Amino acid sequence: MKNIDRKEFLFENPVNDIPMDVRRVKLISQSEWKRLKNQLDSNLGETARIEAKKLEIEKIKTQSREMVKKWTNTLLGSRGKKFEDRFNRLTEEEKSRMAIDRKEEKFQVEQKKKAVDKAKQQLYYETDRVRSLHSGLNLTETLKERDMQLRFKHFKNKSEVNKGKIYLETMRKSIEGAIKKELDEAERRHEKNLLNAQELIAQIKEHDEQKKRRKEQILAEGEALRKNAIIDLLEHEKLDQFYRDQMRKLAKEFQDQINGHIQMKEIEKLCDEEIEEQCRLFAAAKIKLTKMRIMKERDMFQQKEAELQKIQEYLSEQLKNAQTNEEARLNKATTEKEEKYQRDTKEKYDKQLKIIQEINEYRVDEIERRRKRLEDEKQIELSEIRGRIAAELALTEYENACKTKKLEERKQLSRQLLQESMVKRVLAKKERKAEIEAITNENKLIQMEENFFQDYATRVINHCKANGRNVYPLEKATHTRSMTGLGTGLPGKPSLVTINMNHPTDDQHNSDQSTSTNDQCYNKEMRNNAMLNGNLTNKKIILTSV
Repeated sequence: MKNIDRKEFLFENPVNDIPMDVRRVKLISQSEWKRLKNQLDSNLGETARIEAKKLEIEKIKTQSREMVKKWTNTLLGSRGKKFEDRFNRLTEEEKSRMAIDRKEEKFQVEQKKKAVDKAKQQLYYETDRVRSLHSGLNLTETLKERDMQLRFKHFKNKSEVNKGKIYLETMRKSIEGAIKKELDEAERRHEKNLLNAQELIAQIKEHDEQKKRRKEQILAEGEALRKNAIIDLLEHEKLDQFYRDQMRKLAKEFQDQINGHIQMKEIEKLCDEEIEEQCRLFAAAKIKLTKMRIMKERDMFQQKEAELQKIQEYLSEQLKNAQTNEEARLNKATTEKEEKYQRDTKEKYDKQLKIIQEINEYRVDEIERRRKRLEDEKQIELSEIRGRIAAELALTEYENACKTKKLEERKQLSRQLLQESMVKRVLAKKERKAEIEAITNENKLIQMEENFFQDYATRVINHCKANGRNVYPLEKATHTRSMTGLGTGLPGKPSLVTINMNHPTDDQHNSDQSTSTNDQCYNKEMRNNAMLNGNLTNKKIILTSV
């Protein structure tokens, strides 16, 4: 009924789907509704007016800041203007400095290039072959001057025959002395070259001996490592045998200890049985003594009862004629005395029973305590045995781990040595290949240098021929010489000692033959510089190798 009444007041809500209860709706008049609406509208208008005012103020502030920002007659404007001018000035100065630096850098690069080219040219002019060519050029000029002097002397001799003969004799002697001196110097240089060649051969032999000694040392080290490995293996076998003996000894001692424990347990068991037997005998004797004491006390009690009975009979006989109250008093006193005696007797008996019970409890507790103590000792012994067994197992595992680790280390060492040997072989092959490539490049550079030199010498010879000079010294300086075979055996490297098979006695040619190791290094550096600079491109040289 209540549900039906409630549904009668439910209507559809236009705002949401929840039914609206009419009883909870407040009804207001139209005037009240207008008043509330005007009040709400006035609050919203006030808020909108405040917001609009704030926006207007912010807009004015923004316009003011934008307007003042470009002014230069204010403190901030003047500071900004100065800062901007300073920044622009520094930027322009930096640009001008950078332009000057670029120009200076370009000028320095050009100057450096010119200096390098000039230095390379001077270094090239300082090489042995170019110096020899220039010496030949000087000798050509000297020969030209000498020919002119001879012509002059020929004309002069026509007028002065005697003076000419004396002069010719003097000139002949001086020329012979000069030739002899030059021959001696050439012989000394030849001997010096031979000594240098012998020193080089001795150095090569010494290097071979060093390599042989190094190889023998490596073999000796390998043999020592092999012996050490064998010794280590024998030591490990000895240690393994020692560990096995120790384990057998420990097992035997452990078995002996277990047998000793078993014997001790049997002895303790016999002792416990003897103690228990003594306890039983003591308890039986104690019980027997207690029973005897009880029987004796019972006899004494019976005797006392008999005596009391006699006393009672005597007193009854004596007091028969006494007054009634006296009999009652005596009877009461007797009854109290009997009750007291019975109570004392009962207390004694209870005390004796309690003592016997305590003795039995003490015996049981002592037996239980002994049993627990034996069990605890047994557990302690078992735990000690387990601990020793665990320690032995841990020791065995540790030893096995150490053996495994050492075996792995040896395997790793062998692998590492094998890998190092393979790496060394690969490096040796690479070094040999790089050496061959370097020698090939060196041969190419020497070929290019020779072509460049021959081109330069050809132009000089042609110029001298065109001017009527004697070009024999120049041709001899540019002549390609053969090798003696006393140099190194490596391919592509020229011999340090060279001779001219066609002119073995010529002084100028012998001076060209003697070249030192420092000059060769210097020429090699010149060739490398020329190759890097690109000045010797498309030049070839012919090299005779040992």
